[in-house]
Amino acid sequence: MRKMKRWAALLCAVLMAVTLLPGQVWATDGTDGGSAAALEEPIVSDKPAMSEETATDRQPADDQTPAPTDDETPDAEVPEESESADPQEPEQEADNQDTDNTDDSDVLCRATLDPISHELEVEQFSAEEAADAEITSAELNNALTSNKSGSSYFDIISVTRYGRAKLAKMSRSTVYLKIYDRLLEMAENFTVDKVSLPTNQKITHDEAWLVTAAFYSDYPELFWARPSFWYNKNTMLCSEIQLNYNSHIYNLNTELPLFLETAETILAGMPTGSDYEKELYLHDALIKKVTYTYSKLEEQNGYTTLVEGKGVCAGYAFALQYLLMRAGIQSYYVVGYAGENHAWNLAKIDGEWYYVDATWDDPVYNGSDDPYSPYHSYFNITTAMLQEDHTPSDIPYNVPLENCTATDAFYYKVNDTIVSTTDSGLVEKVADLLQRNGGRVYLYVTDNDPAEAINMWYNDNIHAICTAIQAETCAFGTSSFGREIVLWFAGEFLSKTPGELNGSSGLDILDVELLYQYLTTGRPTITSVMTEAQFLDNADVNRDTIIDVYDLQLLYETVCNG
Repeated sequence: MRKMKRWAALLCAVLMAVTLLPGQVWATDGTDGGSAAALEEPIVSDKPAMSEETATDRQPADDQTPAPTDDETPDAEVPEESESADPQEPEQEADNQDTDNTDDSDVLCRATLDPISHELEVEQFSAEEAADAEITSAELNNALTSNKSGSSYFDIISVTRYGRAKLAKMSRSTVYLKIYDRLLEMAENFTVDKVSLPTNQKITHDEAWLVTAAFYSDYPELFWARPSFWYNKNTMLCSEIQLNYNSHIYNLNTELPLFLETAETILAGMPTGSDYEKELYLHDALIKKVTYTYSKLEEQNGYTTLVEGKGVCAGYAFALQYLLMRAGIQSYYVVGYAGENHAWNLAKIDGEWYYVDATWDDPVYNGSDDPYSPYHSYFNITTAMLQEDHTPSDIPYNVPLENCTATDAFYYKVNDTIVSTTDSGLVEKVADLLQRNGGRVYLYVTDNDPAEAINMWYNDNIHAICTAIQAETCAFGTSSFGREIVLWFAGEFLSKTPGELNGSSGLDILDVELLYQYLTTGRPTITSVMTEAQFLDNADVNRDTIIDVYDLQLLYETVCNG
């Protein structure tokens, strides 16, 4: 009886201690158990921390006790379990606590950490319940009734994994890589196991988070699993790391082929050529396929985004990362803050590192009236450009990130559409771009308050632009997102100067060459610059309704004589 009273008093003390812990305290556990800080799939700030995860992530067998849900009070679980437990168990547990000196060794915590918001959600379990809360080998085998995909699934990607490369350069790389590589081995073989570290190789809570986050951010194709780690609340040392399987594992035999098939369909249309050309195609194809969704229940991984065509920033970033890496382009998943918790990518293009944010380049996300024309404000930008409105998280949430300084692959530099309202010749440039691109042009404006600056300039120069375009009717409008400004023209273009065949604003030797090619082949040279009708109209230089050598002679003399 005295033992029972002592045990009851001990339980009350435990409950009081747990109740008084602040939100920042991440665990309450003993030597061999600690909290499992699972790398949850990231969510934007308007989403709860995957309230459905605990109900669906690990589905217990019929004879197992289900893990408590988010709606159940953790504190209520402890006395219920303790009242039915053997009174000798606390003493047995105490025998193993010589290093931790904790009084609540039979209470384990599973802490679910959001890698974007860095918030923590803790669930408490007794030692027995903790075992039931994790997926078992039997459950996993039941979920995978057909052939396992194995290592070949990961071997599709041949480029270097950015996170692992960074871990390899750190002072404790040997321990970090042991953990990282063991996690990959478990994923390849669908293993329910743990990485146990010897006493002299134990790592801190932050180190564990760094390694598991690096692994998670390196493998966008691992949509069906997430790493987690167990640590001691008193010492903050981690001795075990494991791989947790989410609800996708129960449908993996159907979902995995769909994921691969969808990616293959997108990749099949990718052009051959430079990294830039491949990246641009994949960026635009993804944005056109995906609809940004604010659903609080929406999963945020590569599968949901690619296959179902919906997601938030995490889904965009994982999906783009996977497509880029499949195309042979090194990429990494980056978390941080951009007005809200956010995720985007690093990409290595033609030997240089850039930042890419496909979510912010999606016109649907930006509320544009033109959902099928992706923006490119955040396509291959520098660190300085990114930091105007994005703040990457530091270690341990990201591995060390590149200082991106190159600009050669920035979309607007490639297209020579970086402008300032003070530029000379801007009227002529905008007029030419409007005519070349069917009455719509995208500019990157460097002025302070770019939207206001370009609107004022546009209004002041409407008539001059209309004259330069040679338009019969003329109406203009603008829309903007950040420094990206869309100028559009509504009206009817007149034909350009007779003899003007290459889409420039004047006559030159290239026009002569194009007319000669047409006369010798009978085929007009058609580009996005002008239609076939416009080409044939302008090819009749002397306006006698016949395109012949006399038109070529007149055009040649005009060009030569200036």
